[in-house]
Amino acid sequence: MLAQAAGEWTARIEVHTPGQPPQILKGTETATMSCGGLWLVTHLEGELLGSPYEGRGTCGYDPARGTFL
Repeated sequence: MLAQAAGEWTARIEVHTPGQPPQILKGTETATMSCGGLWLVTHLEGELLGSPYEGRGTCGYDPARGTFL
């Protein structure tokens, strides 16, 4: 299931702050499989409020418990 998200993606993310209009982050995300296909590692690069933005993320699967981490 995680492998379906692997690849290069165009990102458009709305950031909501109470009392303010949503801010839009536009950029690209690269998602790759790691650790024998048990982890999806993401790298997001874009611009938010006129400044460069970079983010990273991980999502994994534990086959012993049968759950996503």
